[in-house]
Amino acid sequence: MRNLLARMRRGGDGEHQIVLNRLAIAVIILVYVVGLFLCGGFEDRDQFVWSVVCAVLYLAGGVAIAAALVARPRPSPARRIVQMIWDIGFLSFGMYLDGVAVIPFYPLYLWAILGYGFRFGLPYITAAAFLAAGGFMLAVHALPVWRDAGHLLAGLTLGLLVVPLYSASLIRFLSNLRRRAEEANRAKTMFLASVSHELRTPLNAVIGMTRLLNDTALDAEQREMLQTVRVAGTSLLGMVEGLLDFARIENGRMPVQAQPVDLMALLNAVRRIAGVSAGEKGLILACHVTARTPLWLIGDEKHLRDVLLNLVGNAVKFTAQGHVSIRVDALPAGSGGPARLAIEVVDTGIGIAQAALERIFDPFTQADATVIDRFGGSGLGLAICRQMVMLMGGEIGVRSREGHGSTFRVTLPLRIGTAPGGETGTGLPPVLLWVRQPDRYQALAARLTALGARLATVSPDEGVSDVLERLEHPHIVLTDMPDEMLPLPADQPVVLLQPSGVEGSLAEMVRRDSVSMLPADADDGWIGTALAVAAAFLPVPQGDPSDSDAGGPDMSAGRSLSILVVEDNIVNRKILCRLLSRIGHRWQAVANGEEALDILQEMPFDLVLMDLNMPVMNGIEATKLHRFSEVGGGRGIPIVALTADGTPETQKRCREAGMDAFLLKPVALEALVQAIEALVPAEAGIRHACDRPSGGDDRPGRGEATVVVPFPVPTINRRLVQDLLDLGGERFRAEVIGDFLLDAVEIVTRMDHAVKNGDRSRLLDEAHALRSAAANVGAERLAALCHEWRGIPHMNGQERARAHQEAIWLEMNAVEVALRPYTVVPFADRSS
Repeated sequence: MRNLLARMRRGGDGEHQIVLNRLAIAVIILVYVVGLFLCGGFEDRDQFVWSVVCAVLYLAGGVAIAAALVARPRPSPARRIVQMIWDIGFLSFGMYLDGVAVIPFYPLYLWAILGYGFRFGLPYITAAAFLAAGGFMLAVHALPVWRDAGHLLAGLTLGLLVVPLYSASLIRFLSNLRRRAEEANRAKTMFLASVSHELRTPLNAVIGMTRLLNDTALDAEQREMLQTVRVAGTSLLGMVEGLLDFARIENGRMPVQAQPVDLMALLNAVRRIAGVSAGEKGLILACHVTARTPLWLIGDEKHLRDVLLNLVGNAVKFTAQGHVSIRVDALPAGSGGPARLAIEVVDTGIGIAQAALERIFDPFTQADATVIDRFGGSGLGLAICRQMVMLMGGEIGVRSREGHGSTFRVTLPLRIGTAPGGETGTGLPPVLLWVRQPDRYQALAARLTALGARLATVSPDEGVSDVLERLEHPHIVLTDMPDEMLPLPADQPVVLLQPSGVEGSLAEMVRRDSVSMLPADADDGWIGTALAVAAAFLPVPQGDPSDSDAGGPDMSAGRSLSILVVEDNIVNRKILCRLLSRIGHRWQAVANGEEALDILQEMPFDLVLMDLNMPVMNGIEATKLHRFSEVGGGRGIPIVALTADGTPETQKRCREAGMDAFLLKPVALEALVQAIEALVPAEAGIRHACDRPSGGDDRPGRGEATVVVPFPVPTINRRLVQDLLDLGGERFRAEVIGDFLLDAVEIVTRMDHAVKNGDRSRLLDEAHALRSAAANVGAERLAALCHEWRGIPHMNGQERARAHQEAIWLEMNAVEVALRPYTVVPFADRSS
């Protein structure tokens, strides 16, 4: 029944509500007719029989219309008109047949008129009104009961016209008001987006200049003032980004991307970022992940990270002492619905008043007027969180008491993922087993040893802290003694064997002081998960990090590359050129895509840094034209996109245009070096100790702010594509790649069927065929994904198998986008 209702709703125009109401009304009419007969309300038996037949026919017609809607749920004007005639016609026939007995159902005329009008528009309300008035007049005007009540008949008939037509004018008025409100809201959103975008460019320059200025000779007071400027600029840039995110969400320009998410890496990143502020305030920042929670998920990593950073950042900001805890659990499927991922952020801060809980997620809203004065903020963070969670199909809520802290809870659909490459880790980490009962200790030691864990023990005459100090490598503590965890170092990950009778404040302490908990009946999978969670939080020995900005030439791997900078903003151009000079590269700078195409025809370059939004010709168009020219025999120059718009939509446009990487402004020096080293072959470029770059203005440039290169390693190995050209020319390469794209889609489709049918043998055969073909055309990542099928032992009912096949489809789409330009044969080569 639930599936039928869901299918009926697919039309999205409310027709299913009319269908369901009709069935309910038909049953009510049938019951009314039988009841009227039992009370002697019919003059003869034949009249009763005809009334029952009419009621049953109306019900049968309602069932038939419902079946038609299920079979074809798309909106259908013809079906709407048939239903309108059916409803009003049967009601009028009933009026004619039973006379006064059916008068109580007169309001059904208005139900039909207003129901069709409100759902489908003014033409329907007008047609239904005149159809109802005519049907009512024809049905009752000849009945004796109305001969002496002509004025009542006229009034009822006129009501069927006046009420709907007046309602139509109200509908038109309300529609105009709604349209104007939507236009005003869009105008506000566009204003916010435009202003925010214009603010970002000078802010990026300010932040970048402070980074470079920090490397000059400054005294302590100057350095402190510079740091203040940098922190203030970064904070303001964060607010601007928040406004842009809000504008994108309201305009529907923030899509959700399904991709593998490493849950522990995500939580670790959030802890590192929020841990700085928490440490400055002396707060405990804890994380607890249940052993039943999968460590790899399918979801939108960026949205999830943004939500967590916002919630944890707020918790730290509003907590003066105590702790902030992140708790993650997987809620199993049950009568309450499908499996869900539950994330809670708990703090011991100032809390939220009950009166403010209802509006806390509204845009530009704070809990009270004093919050901005005491803590700052724009009031957009929680509104953006709610919108992002809703985009991901989840829910967000809050429990709080003023003065007693808050708990924000996010629940999301749980989709189990698999690590790219089928990675399962390098084995269990070293474990320090600390258990009171000898029998339980022996049983656990045997299980851990069988799982491949290295064990360390605690003797009765020494404490666990002493043992941890003398151990050579960091160990996880697995214990059943929560009351003795306090002497441990704050960063020591502890997995607790679930004690009995732990509740209330003690349970709160246990979740805060342990990274995971194992129930008494935990299987090997849960044990492995809990230890993997703890391993992710093991302290990493700190070396002496070097300043990435100091000694710039050393960051370029001892080579000097020729790099083309395509940027219309003169400030941004100068900063980029200064960064390239600092790391020892030579550069040429132009102001738009058209100039870039001209200079690429004249001079060889090792890399292109391409801005997206430029006059004359933007970066997307320039890249497409250049990639097309490369198909004619030129070598593939790596092109890196530069933009302040990091949305998935923009990244997709860059990939489809043929760009190899994506750098978000303000460009970090480390990210720039990383992109150059990843994209330019190691043998390219020679160090010229005395060379100075030509062109451009030698002013200080910008450094990093908050972002790195989000593009993965390029989908296609362009060297192998070039090898196909060298082997047989353009026509040969186009034929090979074209044949591969046709065959690959068919193979992946057959792999889908094999996964659904649990046919592992067929799947491995198809995966082997696709792997071999993909490797020949340079689709190395697709080939690796096919090879990883051999590491997935079971398929039937396995989320991991479905997730891996979905990853292959995503990669196949990326491969097709990257290879499609190479299937075009230049005219010069077609004649051969």
